[in-house]
Amino acid sequence: MRRSTAIRAAAVTALGAGLAAPLVRRRLRLPPPVVTGTAALAPFALCVLFPRTRARDVGACALQMWAYVATYEMPNDDPAALERRVRVAYPVLYVVTHEEEVARHAQRIIRIRDGEVAGDAAVV
Repeated sequence: MRRSTAIRAAAVTALGAGLAAPLVRRRLRLPPPVVTGTAALAPFALCVLFPRTRARDVGACALQMWAYVATYEMPNDDPAALERRVRVAYPVLYVVTHEEEVARHAQRIIRIRDGEVAGDAAVV
């Protein structure tokens, strides 16, 4: 196989993988570095495949945005990990309220009835 044909074949493969990796990352359980690296190769592959035109430049920009959005969304795939990250130990702030809506914004609600602790629960 000629070198130029091999380069074009690799570019087509990289372009296809760069488009598909963010879409199938959960199903195939692809690690984030693999998805980011594969998606980041797609604009370069497009530039190898086609001569410079406005359409190719727009396509390359769109593929760069595709890689950015895929990388930006990956940390949000695991809701439990997000919840663990949001929990803060310090500073501690106590809010005394009778409003249920205000209490829902807390990490923990301690209910007091007749001077006694009636309930203690973490907000999920």
